Amino acid sequence: FKATAQLTRSISHWAVGFDLKEASIINAIKDSITNAETFVYIETQFFISVQGDSSITNMETGEPESLADVIINRIRKAQRQEKDFKVIIILPMFPEGNPLDYVTQRIMYWQLKTIEYIQAEVDKMTRGLPMDHTDYIRFYSLGNYAFVDNKVVAEQIYIHAKLLITDTTVVCGSANLNMRSLAGNRDSEIAVVVTSRELALAMRKDLWREHLGPKAKITDVFLDDVDLWEDVARCNSRMYKKLFEGSCPLGGPRTKDHFLTSEKIFMGLWSTVDSRKTYEMLSEQVRGHLVKFPQHFLEDDIHNTE
Repeated sequence: FKATAQLTRSISHWAVGFDLKEASIINAIKDSITNAETFVYIETQFFISVQGDSSITNMETGEPESLADVIINRIRKAQRQEKDFKVIIILPMFPEGNPLDYVTQRIMYWQLKTIEYIQAEVDKMTRGLPMDHTDYIRFYSLGNYAFVDNKVVAEQIYIHAKLLITDTTVVCGSANLNMRSLAGNRDSEIAVVVTSRELALAMRKDLWREHLGPKAKITDVFLDDVDLWEDVARCNSRMYKKLFEGSCPLGGPRTKDHFLTSEKIFMGLWSTVDSRKTYEMLSEQVRGHLVKFPQHFLEDDIHNTE
Protein backbone atom coordinates (compact mmCIF):
# COMPACT_ATOMS: atom_id res chain seq x y z
CA PHE A 1 0.00 0.00 0.00
CA LYS A 2 1.10 3.55 -0.64
CA ALA A 3 1.03 5.33 2.71
CA THR A 4 2.52 8.00 4.91
CA ALA A 5 3.49 7.17 8.49
CA GLN A 6 4.31 9.23 11.55
CA LEU A 7 5.43 8.15 15.02
CA THR A 8 3.72 9.82 17.98
CA ARG A 9 4.43 9.65 21.71
CA SER A 10 3.23 10.24 25.20
CA ILE A 11 6.34 11.08 27.20
CA SER A 12 7.49 13.45 29.94
CA HIS A 13 10.61 14.81 31.61
CA TRP A 14 10.96 11.96 34.09
CA ALA A 15 11.29 9.47 31.21
CA VAL A 16 13.73 11.41 29.00
CA GLY A 17 15.79 13.24 31.62
CA PHE A 18 15.14 16.81 30.46
CA ASP A 19 12.28 19.28 30.39
CA LEU A 20 9.75 17.79 27.97
CA LYS A 21 6.09 16.88 27.79
CA GLU A 22 4.73 15.40 24.59
CA ALA A 23 1.15 14.25 24.02
CA SER A 24 1.16 13.80 20.26
CA ILE A 25 -0.77 10.51 20.43
CA ILE A 26 -3.93 12.13 21.78
CA ASN A 27 -3.56 14.93 19.23
CA ALA A 28 -3.35 12.38 16.41
CA ILE A 29 -6.37 10.49 17.74
CA LYS A 30 -8.42 13.68 18.05
CA ASP A 31 -7.45 14.78 14.53
CA SER A 32 -8.36 11.36 13.12
CA ILE A 33 -11.79 11.42 14.76
CA THR A 34 -12.48 15.03 13.76
CA ASN A 35 -11.53 14.39 10.13
CA ALA A 36 -13.19 10.98 9.78
CA GLU A 37 -15.49 10.86 6.76
CA THR A 38 -18.07 8.18 7.61
CA PHE A 39 -16.85 6.15 10.57
CA VAL A 40 -14.53 5.69 13.53
CA TYR A 41 -13.66 2.14 14.58
CA ILE A 42 -11.86 1.61 17.90
CA GLU A 43 -10.50 -1.40 19.79
CA THR A 44 -9.12 -0.52 23.23
CA GLN A 45 -8.44 -2.13 26.59
CA PHE A 46 -9.74 0.91 28.47
CA PHE A 47 -12.03 3.77 27.47
CA ILE A 48 -11.94 6.49 30.12
CA SER A 49 -12.21 10.18 29.32
CA VAL A 50 -12.79 13.19 31.54
CA GLN A 51 -16.21 14.55 30.75
CA GLY A 52 -18.62 17.25 31.82
CA ASP A 53 -18.32 21.01 32.12
CA SER A 54 -15.82 22.31 29.57
CA SER A 55 -14.54 24.79 32.16
CA ILE A 56 -12.97 21.86 34.02
CA THR A 57 -9.44 21.28 32.76
CA ASN A 58 -9.21 17.93 31.03
CA MET A 59 -6.67 15.62 32.68
CA GLU A 60 -5.85 13.95 29.37
CA THR A 61 -3.89 16.82 27.88
CA GLY A 62 -4.53 19.89 30.00
CA GLU A 63 -7.01 21.10 27.37
CA PRO A 64 -10.72 21.76 28.00
CA GLU A 65 -11.90 19.38 25.24
CA SER A 66 -11.83 15.72 26.24
CA LEU A 67 -11.63 12.74 23.93
CA ALA A 68 -15.29 12.05 24.72
CA ASP A 69 -16.16 15.58 23.63
CA VAL A 70 -14.25 15.15 20.36
CA ILE A 71 -16.37 12.09 19.58
CA ILE A 72 -19.54 13.96 20.53
CA ASN A 73 -18.63 16.97 18.39
CA ARG A 74 -17.93 14.78 15.36
CA ILE A 75 -21.32 13.12 15.80
CA ARG A 76 -22.93 16.54 16.23
CA LYS A 77 -21.44 17.64 12.91
CA ALA A 78 -22.87 14.58 11.18
CA GLN A 79 -26.27 15.14 12.78
CA ARG A 80 -26.39 18.77 11.70
CA GLN A 81 -25.39 17.84 8.15
CA GLU A 82 -27.91 14.96 8.17
CA LYS A 83 -25.19 12.53 7.16
CA ASP A 84 -24.82 8.92 8.23
CA PHE A 85 -21.87 8.47 10.58
CA LYS A 86 -20.96 5.63 12.92
CA VAL A 87 -18.61 5.15 15.86
CA ILE A 88 -17.98 1.55 16.91
CA ILE A 89 -15.93 0.79 20.02
CA ILE A 90 -14.86 -2.69 21.14
CA LEU A 91 -14.00 -3.14 24.84
CA PRO A 92 -13.45 -6.03 27.26
CA MET A 93 -16.67 -7.11 28.97
CA PHE A 94 -14.97 -6.11 32.21
CA PRO A 95 -11.37 -5.22 33.14
CA GLU A 96 -8.88 -7.91 34.11
CA GLY A 97 -9.22 -9.07 37.70
CA ASN A 98 -12.15 -9.83 39.95
CA PRO A 99 -15.18 -7.76 38.84
CA LEU A 100 -16.37 -7.71 42.45
CA ASP A 101 -13.18 -6.06 43.76
CA TYR A 102 -13.32 -2.35 44.56
CA VAL A 103 -10.37 -1.41 42.33
CA THR A 104 -11.82 -3.21 39.31
CA GLN A 105 -15.22 -1.67 39.90
CA ARG A 106 -13.69 1.82 40.07
CA ILE A 107 -12.28 1.29 36.58
CA MET A 108 -15.69 0.03 35.45
CA TYR A 109 -17.30 3.07 37.10
CA TRP A 110 -15.22 5.65 35.20
CA GLN A 111 -15.60 3.75 31.96
CA LEU A 112 -19.37 3.56 32.44
CA LYS A 113 -19.45 7.29 33.22
CA THR A 114 -17.64 7.99 29.94
CA ILE A 115 -20.02 5.81 27.94
CA GLU A 116 -23.15 7.21 29.61
CA TYR A 117 -21.92 10.78 29.11
CA ILE A 118 -21.49 10.30 25.37
CA GLN A 119 -24.82 8.51 25.04
CA ALA A 120 -26.65 11.23 26.97
CA GLU A 121 -25.11 14.03 24.89
CA VAL A 122 -26.00 12.30 21.63
CA ASP A 123 -29.55 11.67 22.87
CA LYS A 124 -29.87 15.42 23.48
CA MET A 125 -29.00 16.05 19.82
CA THR A 126 -31.58 13.58 18.56
CA ARG A 127 -34.41 14.60 20.91
CA GLY A 128 -37.63 14.84 18.92
CA LEU A 129 -36.18 12.81 16.05
CA PRO A 130 -36.88 9.14 15.23
CA MET A 131 -33.40 8.10 16.38
CA ASP A 132 -31.15 7.90 19.44
CA HIS A 133 -27.47 7.45 20.33
CA THR A 134 -27.39 3.92 18.88
CA ASP A 135 -27.78 5.44 15.42
CA TYR A 136 -24.35 7.02 15.88
CA ILE A 137 -22.32 5.11 18.48
CA ARG A 138 -22.33 1.50 19.66
CA PHE A 139 -20.21 -0.58 22.02
CA TYR A 140 -19.28 -4.25 21.63
CA SER A 141 -17.13 -7.00 23.13
CA LEU A 142 -15.76 -10.38 22.02
CA GLY A 143 -16.47 -13.88 23.36
CA ASN A 144 -15.44 -17.45 22.64
CA TYR A 145 -16.36 -21.02 23.59
CA ALA A 146 -14.83 -24.51 23.51
CA PHE A 147 -15.54 -28.13 24.41
CA VAL A 148 -13.03 -29.22 27.08
CA ASP A 149 -13.12 -32.44 29.15
CA ASN A 150 -16.67 -33.16 27.98
CA LYS A 151 -17.84 -29.73 29.11
CA VAL A 152 -18.74 -26.57 27.26
CA VAL A 153 -16.85 -23.55 28.54
CA ALA A 154 -17.03 -19.95 27.41
CA GLU A 155 -15.26 -16.72 28.28
CA GLN A 156 -14.63 -13.22 27.03
CA ILE A 157 -11.81 -12.54 24.62
CA TYR A 158 -9.92 -9.91 26.56
CA ILE A 159 -9.29 -6.88 24.37
CA HIS A 160 -5.70 -5.70 24.69
CA ALA A 161 -5.57 -3.83 21.39
CA LYS A 162 -4.98 -0.08 21.09
CA LEU A 163 -6.32 0.61 17.62
CA LEU A 164 -8.27 3.28 15.77
CA ILE A 165 -9.34 3.07 12.13
CA THR A 166 -11.16 5.68 10.06
CA ASP A 167 -11.83 5.90 6.33
CA THR A 168 -8.26 6.98 5.63
CA THR A 169 -6.22 6.54 8.81
CA VAL A 170 -4.93 3.83 11.15
CA VAL A 171 -3.57 4.67 14.61
CA CYS A 172 -1.95 1.70 16.33
CA GLY A 173 0.39 1.51 19.30
CA SER A 174 0.68 1.00 23.05
CA ALA A 175 -1.65 3.74 24.31
CA ASN A 176 -5.10 2.96 25.66
CA LEU A 177 -7.87 5.53 25.39
CA ASN A 178 -7.51 6.66 28.98
CA MET A 179 -5.90 9.52 30.82
CA ARG A 180 -2.75 7.83 32.04
CA SER A 181 -1.78 6.70 28.52
CA LEU A 182 -2.57 9.96 26.76
CA ALA A 183 -1.66 12.72 29.22
CA GLY A 184 2.01 12.96 28.30
CA ASN A 185 3.05 13.32 31.94
CA ARG A 186 2.32 9.80 33.14
CA ASP A 187 2.85 6.57 31.17
CA SER A 188 5.31 6.55 28.28
CA GLU A 189 3.58 5.34 25.11
CA ILE A 190 4.18 5.17 21.38
CA ALA A 191 1.86 4.90 18.38
CA VAL A 192 2.18 5.01 14.62
CA VAL A 193 -0.26 7.03 12.54
CA VAL A 194 -0.61 5.64 9.01
CA THR A 195 -2.52 7.54 6.36
CA SER A 196 -3.68 5.18 3.64
CA ARG A 197 -7.23 4.58 2.47
CA GLU A 198 -6.22 1.17 1.09
CA LEU A 199 -4.58 0.02 4.35
CA ALA A 200 -7.49 1.28 6.46
CA LEU A 201 -9.95 -0.65 4.29
CA ALA A 202 -7.91 -3.88 4.25
CA MET A 203 -7.26 -3.80 7.98
CA ARG A 204 -10.89 -3.08 8.81
CA LYS A 205 -12.15 -5.90 6.57
CA ASP A 206 -9.66 -8.41 8.03
CA LEU A 207 -10.71 -7.55 11.58
CA TRP A 208 -14.41 -7.67 10.79
CA ARG A 209 -14.02 -11.04 9.07
CA GLU A 210 -12.39 -12.34 12.24
CA HIS A 211 -15.07 -10.87 14.51
CA LEU A 212 -18.06 -11.79 12.30
CA GLY A 213 -16.83 -15.18 11.15
CA PRO A 214 -15.06 -16.34 7.97
CA LYS A 215 -18.32 -16.68 6.02
CA ALA A 216 -19.38 -13.08 6.61
CA LYS A 217 -19.78 -11.04 3.45
CA ILE A 218 -17.79 -7.90 4.23
CA THR A 219 -18.10 -5.04 1.75
CA ASP A 220 -15.81 -2.12 1.01
CA VAL A 221 -18.36 0.31 2.45
CA PHE A 222 -18.30 0.48 6.26
CA LEU A 223 -21.85 1.78 6.62
CA ASP A 224 -23.22 -1.07 4.49
CA ASP A 225 -21.89 -3.62 7.00
CA VAL A 226 -23.21 -2.04 10.21
CA ASP A 227 -26.54 -3.91 10.15
CA LEU A 228 -24.74 -7.24 9.72
CA TRP A 229 -22.41 -6.31 12.59
CA GLU A 230 -25.33 -5.55 14.90
CA ASP A 231 -27.26 -8.67 13.87
CA VAL A 232 -24.30 -10.97 14.61
CA ALA A 233 -23.65 -9.30 17.96
CA ARG A 234 -27.29 -9.61 19.05
CA CYS A 235 -27.63 -13.25 18.00
CA ASN A 236 -24.35 -14.30 19.61
CA SER A 237 -25.18 -12.44 22.83
CA ARG A 238 -28.59 -14.08 22.98
CA MET A 239 -27.06 -17.56 22.74
CA TYR A 240 -24.41 -16.96 25.40
CA LYS A 241 -26.95 -15.39 27.74
CA LYS A 242 -29.34 -18.31 27.31
CA LEU A 243 -26.77 -21.04 27.86
CA PHE A 244 -24.65 -19.41 30.57
CA GLU A 245 -27.31 -17.46 32.45
CA GLY A 246 -26.20 -16.25 35.87
CA SER A 247 -22.49 -16.47 35.20
CA CYS A 248 -22.30 -14.62 31.90
CA PRO A 249 -21.82 -10.83 31.99
CA LEU A 250 -24.02 -10.64 28.90
CA GLY A 251 -26.96 -11.62 31.09
CA GLY A 252 -26.67 -8.17 32.61
CA PRO A 253 -26.83 -8.99 36.35
CA ARG A 254 -26.89 -5.52 37.93
CA THR A 255 -25.63 -6.59 41.37
CA LYS A 256 -23.28 -9.22 42.74
CA ASP A 257 -26.28 -10.92 44.38
CA HIS A 258 -27.51 -11.89 40.91
CA PHE A 259 -24.11 -12.99 39.65
CA LEU A 260 -23.02 -16.60 40.23
CA THR A 261 -19.46 -16.26 41.48
CA SER A 262 -16.48 -18.57 41.44
CA GLU A 263 -12.74 -18.11 41.06
CA LYS A 264 -12.95 -19.29 37.44
CA ILE A 265 -15.59 -16.71 36.63
CA PHE A 266 -13.39 -14.01 38.18
CA MET A 267 -10.75 -14.95 35.61
CA GLY A 268 -13.27 -14.56 32.82
CA LEU A 269 -14.48 -18.16 32.52
CA TRP A 270 -18.23 -18.65 32.59
CA SER A 271 -19.96 -21.66 34.13
CA THR A 272 -19.54 -24.99 32.36
CA VAL A 273 -22.30 -26.95 30.68
CA ASP A 274 -22.13 -30.75 30.49
CA SER A 275 -23.53 -31.24 27.03
CA ARG A 276 -22.07 -31.87 23.60
CA LYS A 277 -25.48 -30.90 22.24
CA THR A 278 -24.96 -27.44 23.73
CA TYR A 279 -21.58 -27.20 22.00
CA GLU A 280 -23.12 -28.22 18.69
CA MET A 281 -25.83 -25.60 19.17
CA LEU A 282 -23.19 -22.94 19.75
CA SER A 283 -21.25 -24.12 16.69
CA GLU A 284 -24.35 -23.83 14.53
CA GLN A 285 -25.66 -20.50 15.79
CA VAL A 286 -22.70 -18.44 17.01
CA ARG A 287 -20.91 -16.58 14.23
CA GLY A 288 -17.44 -15.26 14.90
CA HIS A 289 -16.73 -13.69 18.28
CA LEU A 290 -18.73 -10.47 18.33
CA VAL A 291 -21.18 -9.78 21.19
CA LYS A 292 -22.87 -6.73 22.66
CA PHE A 293 -20.94 -4.85 25.34
CA PRO A 294 -22.63 -5.69 28.69
CA GLN A 295 -23.17 -2.10 29.80
CA HIS A 296 -25.52 -3.07 32.66
CA PHE A 297 -23.20 -5.72 34.15
CA LEU A 298 -23.00 -5.01 37.93
CA GLU A 299 -24.28 -1.52 37.12
CA ASP A 300 -25.96 -0.92 40.50
CA ASP A 301 -22.87 -1.99 42.44
CA ILE A 302 -20.58 0.09 40.23
CA HIS A 303 -22.58 3.28 40.73
CA ASN A 304 -22.45 2.69 44.49
CA THR A 305 -18.63 2.98 44.40
CA GLU A 306 -18.96 6.69 43.61
